[in-house]
Amino acid sequence: MTSPHSLTAAPVLRGAVAARPDDLDELAARVTDVAGNPSFAVLLANLPYSPGALAEIAARSYWHSNGFAKIVLATDDDGEDGGKLRLHVWPEALDDAPRGESDPHGHRWDFASTVLVGKGFDVVEYQLVEQGGDLYGGYEYDPRTGLRGGIEVQLQAGPSLLRPVGDVYRCPTDVLHTVEPRGRGVAATLVLQGPVVHDSTWVYRREPLRYGRPRALRPDEVARLVTLVLNRL
Repeated sequence: MTSPHSLTAAPVLRGAVAARPDDLDELAARVTDVAGNPSFAVLLANLPYSPGALAEIAARSYWHSNGFAKIVLATDDDGEDGGKLRLHVWPEALDDAPRGESDPHGHRWDFASTVLVGKGFDVVEYQLVEQGGDLYGGYEYDPRTGLRGGIEVQLQAGPSLLRPVGDVYRCPTDVLHTVEPRGRGVAATLVLQGPVVHDSTWVYRREPLRYGRPRALRPDEVARLVTLVLNRL
């Protein structure tokens, strides 16, 4: 196994993912500590000039199908199924296409996130209901096999809540939600996920859903995206 680059093994990153956090409050406390730590901004500033660290981070990061980058800054020692500290970056929008995770969905792990830059995020949570909801197609998502199914369900949306810069959002695995950045400018969140606790989760969509494998990020893309965030902190 390749040894981590000294930059990606920095205490501010390793401390967040070390010793699995037991609950959402611990995840929230850790991600808040990282976001407010001056050494985190210093690390981001140094990253574009560290080819080894960029290559290491790019190898485990990718573009989400909804147009934002998932940059995995640090992982714990359990690899793919362990905890991760991620930087999610939405570059400036060049058209009117939806930018967020607009399909109600769950997660295979608990997480806590905080908004770093942008105009905030609108978060809507949903409930499965027997009647009185909106009709969706449900698809089971497993990262090893992709999407399966196509069952019909009804979902009822809760209120849209604004998550401003500095806000911390706690999300357990049993929550379904959508997330949409406000405005068309650069937006970013810092996300600390706990270890994987379910093999699969569910995605719900009004239209038929096609699954495409995400595209890996290149080192130069990681450098550019990190710089976009740093310039707005």
